[in-house]
Formats: sequence, structure tokens, C-alpha cells
Amino acid sequence: MVVAQARVWALFGHKGFAGLIIDTHLDPVWNGLQYNRDLLLHARILRVQEKNTRGGGRGQNTVSAPEMRRGRVALTNL
Repeated sequence: MVVAQARVWALFGHKGFAGLIIDTHLDPVWNGLQYNRDLLLHARILRVQEKNTRGGGRGQNTVSAPEMRRGRVALTNL
């Protein structure tokens, strides 16, 4: 792990980078299509927009592009 982390630091040019995060477990694309969500908005904004919308899973999203960026997710199926 230390060698791999050193390679990532060398590749990205700074030591503050903790590692490359790849997340393929989430399925935000399906949720975006199914619920007509703009995944470029923050999750909290999406939850407010869906607050009074009927249906399972509405107003309960936990992730969108800004949150993934803040969490340093480098690759996902978004």
C-alpha cells in the first residue's frame, strides 16, 4: 500500500492526496434517471426539492456529484 500510495503522490504531484478512491457500488445514474434528479446539485438541495414528493426513496438521496467530489472519489459510474 505504501508503494502504491507513493506512486499516486508522484502521479498527482502533491503529498496531501490520501489515495485514489474508486466507487462502483453506488448506482447514482439509475437513481438520477428513475427519480429525474440533477446529480450536479448538492444532495441536500435534492432532498429539499423532493421533500413533499410521493414515492419510495424520494427525499432520501445521500450522494451526488458535489458530495463525491468533496469526498475525493476519483472514479464512479456517475
